[in-house]
Amino acid sequence: MRKLAIAVVLFLAVASVATTATGAPDVRAKYEVTIYNLTRDQPFSPPVLATHTARASVFTAGTAATDGLRMMAEDGMTADLETELRLARGVARIVVAGGPIPPGGNASFQIAAWGRFDRLSAVGMLVNTNDSFFGL
Repeated sequence: MRKLAIAVVLFLAVASVATTATGAPDVRAKYEVTIYNLTRDQPFSPPVLATHTARASVFTAGTAATDGLRMMAEDGMTADLETELRLARGVARIVVAGGPIPPGGNASFQIAAWGRFDRLSAVGMLVNTNDSFFGL
């Protein structure tokens, strides 16, 4: 059995405070997320990242996958998952990598979060499988 290691490092890149229409502070932050592929022979499909509320989720361990997540896990196709997330309540931003992350490689992304959209999820297919993905 091969071991799989995935490292995700979050850095606060930019933070600014604005005021909403009600006068309450609206804290907006832009995060830089770097995904390192620490595997030996397992490429990752282009990952999908999303910022969302606590009530929204990209996946839930132990439950059936959505059609979009299934397509991403089986074929590395992200379009259906992107559409599901864009239509989902509680999802603020979505970022999709431009290409796969090879073994030993990494990719960095910037994504915004603010207010109640204070959760980050990331998923990607483990390419040498027929239906597995990593998820954070």
